[in-house]
Order: sequence, then structure tokens, then C-alpha cells
Amino acid sequence: MGSKIGQLVVQMDSLADETWRKVAYGPRRNVRFREDAITGHNLFELEQRHEWLQVWAYTAKERRRPA
Repeated sequence: MGSKIGQLVVQMDSLADETWRKVAYGPRRNVRFREDAITGHNLFELEQRHEWLQVWAYTAKERRRPA
């Protein structure tokens, strides 16, 4: 996959693997990862690695608002 989207897919897969390892290993070290922290971190990493990508993370208040 040489396209921008292909590279993004590879990075997303890599971040997913890293995230699941952290979630699995964290409790052994008494470290818990909250969903919003994981999401924020992954969005930040993707945006840093792909300058053309623009992400938007909702605030906690926005996430609680009914659709």
C-alpha cells in the first residue's frame, strides 16, 4: 500500500496493536488506560505522522450530549 490512505491504514493497525498491548500489560504494573485517553493519544499520533490528516476530538461534554 503506497498511497496516503494505505499508509494511514498501516499506522492505524500498528497503533491498534500497541494499544492492545498497553491495555493487556498495564494492569500488571497497576496502570489503567481510559478509553478517552487512548483515543486522544491515537488521534494525536496519527495527526503527527500524517500532516495531511486533520482530526477532531470531542470534549467530554460533547460526547455526553444526545444525538
